[in-house]
Amino acid sequence: MLLLDLRIYTPQSGFQNNLIVCKRFANASQTLRIPSRECFPLESTYNHGPFQAFPSHSTNTLKASSVVSLGGISYFVGSNAEWSVPQECDTAGTILPAVVFGLKGQQITKEALLQRFGEFAHQDDVFHQGFTEGSVLILRSDEQRAPIPTLPEALTDHLSLTSSRLLFVSSSCEGLPEGPYFLCERTLHRAWRLYPDTSSAFTLSVMPADTGDKYEFEPLNAGAYSGLHRVVAVPSRLYFEPSQDKPLNGLRVTVKDNYKLSGVVQTMGSRSFTKIYGPQTETADAVRALIDLGAVIVGKTKLGAYAGSEVPPEKCIDYFPPWNPRGDGYQGPSGSSSGAGSTVASYNWVDIGIGTDSEFRTAR
Repeated sequence: MLLLDLRIYTPQSGFQNNLIVCKRFANASQTLRIPSRECFPLESTYNHGPFQAFPSHSTNTLKASSVVSLGGISYFVGSNAEWSVPQECDTAGTILPAVVFGLKGQQITKEALLQRFGEFAHQDDVFHQGFTEGSVLILRSDEQRAPIPTLPEALTDHLSLTSSRLLFVSSSCEGLPEGPYFLCERTLHRAWRLYPDTSSAFTLSVMPADTGDKYEFEPLNAGAYSGLHRVVAVPSRLYFEPSQDKPLNGLRVTVKDNYKLSGVVQTMGSRSFTKIYGPQTETADAVRALIDLGAVIVGKTKLGAYAGSEVPPEKCIDYFPPWNPRGDGYQGPSGSSSGAGSTVASYNWVDIGIGTDSEFRTAR
């Protein structure tokens, strides 16, 4: 169901009597025009006609994202599409798991398929066996006009047993990384695994903005994990390959919340600062340098107010400090870079935590 703003129009007085109604499978913004009669009372609007529909000039856009569960693991499916599949693979409104893979010159057999997926599972924490069952398996070939391979009987039996379909593509998906995806109707979307922030180390989780600017971000639009914890989204490691130009490619990085990220708030550990300054319009130079080297920024971490002398936990006022995972979990996390330290100590899915060093904030 979509909420629509239907405005009644008359030539004499323009738009009047706004009302909100629910209508299934309609455009996100629509107006109804009454060509040459007075505005009717709201309760009798649909008793008079005929009506002519025409599009509104509203600048509002509708962004759709989903949180799905696969094999007991939660994933975020964003609105950005990576690729479109042929018409015959349309999922008819449902969301299906998908895997993009290549065999690097090997023949397509059941053994080769399972070996490749085993390598994925060993390298990546986002991919798991659930992506290979009831899914669309996209075999990528780097050859131009590569011939469609003949499938061995053992492979066709395996695909039938797992209720999966195999799609063979050549150069049409050039540049599409291997790894797990979700197929929504005909569009392929990256899989972002949602991890719970059980140590309460993050002030907010971030995603790349869909503006095309790699230095711009937006808050993660996903709910709490099991209702208890903030969630952090991480992409598959299979999407990235380190290179000489990008030695940090795919490494998941958190930044202390005294660094600016364009598009999201900077709290500085202070509710007053957050309220006054709001979302930032630029990204700090140090963070831009990390992004240029391939780092994936997944969130901002807590700090003492203004990176100052608040000693957690008893002296932290505006935001409760992160937990220390050592010992029984009740030791103080210490220092204004406590969020950065807590993330790398608590989570094996975070690679690097960026802090700042004033009065030995990162040395303790």
